[in-house]
Amino acid sequence: MTTTATTTDVGFDLPYLGHRKRCAAELANVQRKMARRHTGRRGRQSRGYLRARREATKLHKKAARQNQHDSRVWAKHVVECHDLIAVEDFQPRFLARSTMTRKAADAAIGAAKRELLERGVRAGRQRQVDAQSRRPPRR
Repeated sequence: MTTTATTTDVGFDLPYLGHRKRCAAELANVQRKMARRHTGRRGRQSRGYLRARREATKLHKKAARQNQHDSRVWAKHVVECHDLIAVEDFQPRFLARSTMTRKAADAAIGAAKRELLERGVRAGRQRQVDAQSRRPPRR
């Protein structure tokens, strides 16, 4: 997966940057730290465990914010340069059973699409949501 969203002009494509993948090594270190500090018994966890858990949460949020920022900047650029915005009603049911699922979630395809439509409404652009052109065969 190299692009999160493709357009009719290659210059407007949203590339897949893999922010969560880049944060993975840092996140793994924090999760190991959590595992070491976890008591395993009922009752309160140590302050070190709680601090490590907060750190892991911050890393998750950091990656999500990076994705959100990229999709906002992309949507703004696309809306500024176009009068009509047509979006495919893409419902990736086939991704549920594939290895691309993580990448699709990481890229936040739905969030980018939602941001594009919201920006279009705000800018007063004409929007059109098209039905999916080709559906994969059902099993």
